[in-house]
Amino acid sequence: DGKSVVTVKVGYWVAHPNTPDHFIQWIEIQANGLTITRYDMNPVAADPEITCVVNVDPGTTLTALESCNLHGIWVNQIVV
Repeated sequence: DGKSVVTVKVGYWVAHPNTPDHFIQWIEIQANGLTITRYDMNPVAADPEITCVVNVDPGTTLTALESCNLHGIWVNQIVV
């Protein structure tokens, strides 16, 4: 039906820090370069992991971006 469950977790092998001094500010998902959702994170109460359902066509490139307050933006892509 075109729906896919997408999970973005920052820090696959080692959990990303989540302290007031070092944390993920936001996670964004794009479909073919257009933002479809964005989650703003709290430095203490939120784990840097999100799950959502997207409704995209097969062959769509999904891009996950995350912003660390110390290290900037990191990106990963997958074609569904």
